[in-house]
Amino acid sequence: MEARSGTTTTMRVDRPDGTTTEIVWPDLGRTIITHRAEDGAPARRYDVALETSGEATVRSAVGDGAAEPIEPTSTTAASNPYGSTLEEHDYDGIVRVIHGFDDEGRFRSTSVEGAWGRQDLEVRPDLGRTLSWSCPLHHGKASWNAWERLDGYQVSFSDGSSFRWELVKDRGRETTVGWDGRTVIVEDAAPPTVGQGPR
Repeated sequence: MEARSGTTTTMRVDRPDGTTTEIVWPDLGRTIITHRAEDGAPARRYDVALETSGEATVRSAVGDGAAEPIEPTSTTAASNPYGSTLEEHDYDGIVRVIHGFDDEGRFRSTSVEGAWGRQDLEVRPDLGRTLSWSCPLHHGKASWNAWERLDGYQVSFSDGSSFRWELVKDRGRETTVGWDGRTVIVEDAAPPTVGQGPR
């Protein structure tokens, strides 16, 4: 059976001065923010990618130029009494990245936040990974096992519809609930094409 695509979200803000901001989530673990001038031409673009390792890279481009990595404008770190540490990196108010480490300094989580929403990557005890996300239009979660194979994907939309795919004994089960409340279940369904997980 043909696989379904993952969720792509586009949000756009048109301002009275004619400028526009467009935010696109083309896949899990990535966000593209484009500021456009009055004539619609791209003035500046930010590309935020969440890597499998938990590292978040932020790239910036002027106009149609190539995107280059940028450094955070501020970085802070704090530890709790149990030894866990949070490192917060702010990128000029465009995006905020928070890394979490346990008391032995091992990476455990990354959060990427902005006006468009939030993504949270967590390393599970079995070394698999879970990525959850939320924005004004939908929220969901995807998970990969220790071999980087997708084993679950679910998303719920603001209109009450939802989609769920889960790995059941090496076979997939897909459950779709439409905005009209109609539920469709498909057995032996291919996993949705959501890339290779967080990049």
